[in-house]
Amino acid sequence: MKNKPIGYNIFSVIFAIISISLPIQVAMLYGHSFSEFVMIYHKLNFLNLMVMAITMVNAILSFRVSMHLIWTLPLSVALISVNNSIVFLNGNDFAKSTIILSTAAYSLFILVTMKSKLFSLIETQDTHWWKVPTRYKKSIPVKLKLRDKELHLGSSYDLSQTGAFLQMRVGRFLYEKGDVINVRIGNFRTKAKVVRLCKEQGTYPEGIGLQFVETGILQKMNLYKQVYL
Repeated sequence: MKNKPIGYNIFSVIFAIISISLPIQVAMLYGHSFSEFVMIYHKLNFLNLMVMAITMVNAILSFRVSMHLIWTLPLSVALISVNNSIVFLNGNDFAKSTIILSTAAYSLFILVTMKSKLFSLIETQDTHWWKVPTRYKKSIPVKLKLRDKELHLGSSYDLSQTGAFLQMRVGRFLYEKGDVINVRIGNFRTKAKVVRLCKEQGTYPEGIGLQFVETGILQKMNLYKQVYL
């Protein structure tokens, strides 16, 4: 399965709806049309705006499956609870039972979400299979840059937007896993981190895996040409 779990997209929509529900409620309570956004804005207090901001942040972070949700979700519960408490004590526009139920429902929603198996993916960012870029089989000569010289390192077996696998004899490679080297793949020059040294396995030949680092805009354009053209 290459796609992101749909649950995160659903979470994102729910948080976005909660965020925009506040100005909608204000418009309905005071009889404003949505074109009167300035008047609606002036009826929103600081806490209302904070609640709108944190829930919209949660929408964005949910869509991206970001680990920052670990603290933004509890923060949103705190802000909504404080906001609703003030409305409960001072407001006359909503029934107190509605305020209590909405606060409890949101808190329960966040609690269930954070206890779910789906949420566990947030804490294990390296298991996000949908973020793994597609690899394209490309046989291109690879050069290792040493000061003012370039040495033939091998040929690429496949390329992606973030790295390459080079087909070569591992025993001849002088570097170790974790080392950063300067390479040229066709017209694409970059620094690359050695992330894998492996023998022939399955459809993959013997070789090394590289992860590109410090790639600028022009470098990415050259990489795009190597991968897609």
